[in-house]
This record gives sequence, structure tokens and C-alpha cells, in this order.
Amino acid sequence: MGNIKPSFETMLGLFMSCAIQFESVYVLIDAFDECSLNFQWSVLEAIRRLSLVSIRVLVTSRPHPEILQLQISEEEAFRIEIKAHKDDIQKYLIARLTENTLTQKVKDLIVEAVSQGAEGM
Repeated sequence: MGNIKPSFETMLGLFMSCAIQFESVYVLIDAFDECSLNFQWSVLEAIRRLSLVSIRVLVTSRPHPEILQLQISEEEAFRIEIKAHKDDIQKYLIARLTENTLTQKVKDLIVEAVSQGAEGM
């Protein structure tokens, strides 16, 4: 009987009750695009409710078409587009592959293939 899981709505209400006790509250929701579409709608509604009590929310997501179609007004949110740069990806991969026993030719192929594939991600 003690295994009853609280609903999302119940947890949100409890969080908001606690959060309003503080002057500033910030919430980070990472990988929003990895939630199911149904849950994304629930999260969006929760974000709207949190903003009514001055809770600041930062959401990270890849720009999937479904997410871009979600109705978010300019007053509710603003979008910052961040893209990986090929040079940054290459530097990261070179640093990670430095201690690897692969031949230099294979390392070069990996760096080129991954950085080309991640173009604009």
C-alpha cells in the first residue's frame, strides 16, 4: 500500500508550494526533446504555471520539428540557437583520441567523419 506513486500534478503542486518560499528559483529541464510528445505538453503547461509564480525556467532541446511546432508565445519564452562549430568538434575529438592506440590515419578519419556528420548540430 505504501508504493503509490504521486502524480506529476501532485509533485508540481508540492514543488510550487516550496518554491514560493524563496526569493529566486531557477529550474533547468535538459533534453526536453527526449520526452514523449504527450509528456512535452504536460511539461509546457507546468512551465506556464511556474512562470505565474516567477520561477525562471531554462529548457534545453535539439530543434526537432515537433518541438518547433509547439505553441510558445514570445511573451512566454525566447529561443537561443546554439550550434556546434566544426573546429570545436575537431579539437575535442583530437584531445579525446590522443591517448588512444589507434593509428594516426584512423584517428584522422574519425575526426573528419564525426565533425562532418555533426555539422550544424
